[in-house]
Order: sequence, then structure tokens, then C-alpha cells
Amino acid sequence: MPEGANVETLNWTVTISDQVNSQVMKHMTLPVSISSSYSVRLGQVSPSYPALTLEPGATGDILMKVKNTGNQMADWTMGAYFDSMMWGASNLAWFEDWDEEGI
Repeated sequence: MPEGANVETLNWTVTISDQVNSQVMKHMTLPVSISSSYSVRLGQVSPSYPALTLEPGATGDILMKVKNTGNQMADWTMGAYFDSMMWGASNLAWFEDWDEEGI
């Protein structure tokens, strides 16, 4: 089904004909049901592997494309991995425009 297809149930009518003899060989109705679909596609932007290793105090940018490939509203959240059990939600903070670059 194409991205963004409506949630619906419909019937497809399929007719198989013999064009040489002008005969209908088979005629059938196929029920098709499109249900809610939640999916997101992440696309790579150079560099091809979106990951960073940063020294203390260093900054970096990760470029990627996010596309909603389902037929419902989608949310996407970025997370980080720290190689220590001491890191948790209480150690992390999100800032708006922390580097004042307008991004």
C-alpha cells in the first residue's frame, strides 16, 4: 500500500480475459482492508553512518532524514547511549538553541 493510504475496507475487481477469443476466463472480487500503520524511515545523509564519538566538551552534528511512511501521525525521538550504568534520565537535559547558532 502507498504511504499515507486511507484506513478503509474496499473491494478490488479483477477480470482475466482471453484477448484472442474475447472470453472472460475469470472474474473475481477481492476484499482489501487497510489498517492503521505506524512506521518511520530513517535515511542516511553523509557521512553514511550517523554516529559520533565525542571528547569531553566537544560538539558534533548528525544529519539524517526522517520520513513518515505510515498512514497515521508519527513521533520520533532521538536517544543516546552512554557506556555506564551511572547515566540515567536524571543526568540528561534538553536545551533549546544551547549553542546560539539558531538551530
